[in-house]
Amino acid sequence: MGDAKAIANIINSQWSHIITSCNSYQIRMLNAIRKCRTAALGGHKYYCKECSTFHVRYNSCRNRHCSQCQHTQKEEWISSRQEQLIHSNYYHIVFTVPHIANELILAYRRPLYAALFKCAWETIH
Repeated sequence: MGDAKAIANIINSQWSHIITSCNSYQIRMLNAIRKCRTAALGGHKYYCKECSTFHVRYNSCRNRHCSQCQHTQKEEWISSRQEQLIHSNYYHIVFTVPHIANELILAYRRPLYAALFKCAWETIH
């Protein structure tokens, strides 16, 4: 839970930058994550007989990118993928681009990612 609050705090602290530099899908996703399990999404009040106290459980955003909401589904997905693994040697290879190219790639995602994957395949092949 602490990690989720830290992520929400980071998003909140950068919100003015986010709304000017992200597309509408990214803004909706980040907005959902920052509001997840807070009063902004509403909640449910219940009474605990054991401690004689009212408690509030806030609603979750249910966004697939949210670490709070998708942890269980993620673990189930990983488990089912592990069952499908072929028992053989394999290699995990990562191709990256220089940090200085990040803004260019964000602006021209489709053609530049296509070029990156083409180059990566040609390198491996």
